[in-house]
Amino acid sequence: MDWQNIKLTFWQSGDDEKGTVSAVTYAGFINTWFIKVRQWLQWPLQRFYLEDAPLFFVDLVAWERNITRFNSEPESLYRLRVKYAYANAKDAGSTAGFKRIWQRLELGDVSITERSSEEDWDIIILGMAAADIAGNETLLNLLITKYGRTCRRYLLSSQSVADVSAAVAKLATASTFAVCESDIVLPPRGSAVPDNALTYSGDPLTFNDDYLIFED
Repeated sequence: MDWQNIKLTFWQSGDDEKGTVSAVTYAGFINTWFIKVRQWLQWPLQRFYLEDAPLFFVDLVAWERNITRFNSEPESLYRLRVKYAYANAKDAGSTAGFKRIWQRLELGDVSITERSSEEDWDIIILGMAAADIAGNETLLNLLITKYGRTCRRYLLSSQSVADVSAAVAKLATASTFAVCESDIVLPPRGSAVPDNALTYSGDPLTFNDDYLIFED
């Protein structure tokens, strides 16, 4: 309600010269007071926006959620860990949940390989970009200890992503088919000439009075 637009009858209007306060002036005072009270009541609710709440309040919530800020941890990451403490604890121990933890903390992509044939059965391989591993050893150890699977060993593996492109071109082919015929044929069966003797134009071929024999 806009208290300045309140319509009053003439007998409700006060006279400042006579020392009487008009209802409009009184309504403005009440409106200002309740705006102040509303701000006081909203203050605790506004503090739960941990991205921009005062740091001392974030520390109190972090203590409640069992989150400890490590040395040199960026404030933005610390606020994210406090904000998503419950969700991260719920997702701990599962492959899909571990990936969601990475996404919430804005740590980039991570691949998880279990029961690799090249490693022992209890080793879980985390594949990350080399830039995400460098300088984040403390954070990675903390996350693995807090949200990783029990009785498992974790192996960090760096991976690089490269864009691959392929050119498309028009290809054309041509083919020919040739048939070769030979005049060399085998004599008909039943003649005195061996079945596998070579002939030319129907006559057996001989060399030194011996038939030339076709061998397969």
